[in-house]
Amino acid sequence: MSSTKIYVVGLVVVALGLMSSVSANAQGGRPDWHAASAPRVGSAVIDRWLQMQNTLNVSQADEILSPDFVPHMPAFLGITDRASYLAKFAAPGALYGHVVLQDLFGRDDMLVGRFTVHAVWPPNLPYANTFIVFFRMADGLIAEEWWELDFLGLLEQVGQLPATRDVYSWTAPSLATGVQGVPLVNSRLAGLAVEAINRSDFALQTSLPARDYKNHDVVAPFASDRAGYQFYLQNVLLAAFPDLRIMIDETVASGDRVALRCTFTGTHQGPFGQLPPTGKPVRWTSMVIYRFASGRIADAWWAYDALALMTQLMTP
Repeated sequence: MSSTKIYVVGLVVVALGLMSSVSANAQGGRPDWHAASAPRVGSAVIDRWLQMQNTLNVSQADEILSPDFVPHMPAFLGITDRASYLAKFAAPGALYGHVVLQDLFGRDDMLVGRFTVHAVWPPNLPYANTFIVFFRMADGLIAEEWWELDFLGLLEQVGQLPATRDVYSWTAPSLATGVQGVPLVNSRLAGLAVEAINRSDFALQTSLPARDYKNHDVVAPFASDRAGYQFYLQNVLLAAFPDLRIMIDETVASGDRVALRCTFTGTHQGPFGQLPPTGKPVRWTSMVIYRFASGRIADAWWAYDALALMTQLMTP
C-alpha cells in the first residue's frame, strides 16, 4: 500500500475515533446577534435536540426525532439511520463537546441551524468546530437532518494533521446594515451568487457582495472580506477546478437570510494549495448561509466537507 493511501486511510480512522470519544468537558459561547430571531415554529424541539446533544441523554428522543428519522452525515461516520444516530450517544465519551446555537431560521417544514462546538481532547487539547444542519420537520418532530462539519480543522487541532490556519470558529458578523428584503428576492440573489461561480462571471461576483461583506469560511480564513473572497474564487478555487459546477439541492429563506445546501463537482486541473493537478473528478457537499442587506450579501457562512475533497485528491 502506498504512503499516500495509508495517510488517507489514517485520516478516516482518526476521524471516526475522534467523533466517538470526544470529552464532554468544554467551554460554551454566547449565541450571536441572530440567535434571538429563532422562529417559534420548531424552535422548541430544536432546543430539546440541543439539550440531547449536550447531555447525551436520549430518554426524550421520541419527543425529538420521528420514528422514521433519517440522518445524512459524512459516510465514514457510519450513521445511516435512527438507530445508529442514537447509538453514537452511548459511545464512550461524548459525540461532541458543548454545542452552542448561533442562529436558527427557516419555515414550517425546514429549519437551518448554525452551531459552534467547544471541547477538550485528552489530555488537554482544547478545540473548536463549526457546523450547519438542515432540519426537515414533520408533525412537530425532526424527520431528517443534513450535516456539514469541519473535520479537517478538528484533525488539525488535535495534532493529527499539520495546522494550516489559526481560525476554527465563526468570526464576528459584518457591520453592513440595510433593508432585509423579501425572502423570494433574496433566494434569487443567492441563486445568482452560485450562477456567478458556475459561469466564472467575475463582474457579478464583484457586484453582489456588500462593501463591508464578511466571508466566514474557517477552511479559508484569508478570504474573510470582499477582496479576499474574490481572490480565493478566481485564483484558488476556479484556478484548481476551472469546470467547477455547483448544484443547489435545497433552498431555505426567511427574513434576511438564505441557506443553500449544495453539491460541488469539478476536475482537478490546476494547483490546489500544495497539490499539483491530478486530473481527477471530484465531488463534495457544502452549505452556505447568506445574510442580505439592501439587496447585497453582507455575510456568508460556509460549511463543507473539505476532508472528503482532500481524500479524493490524495487517494491514488
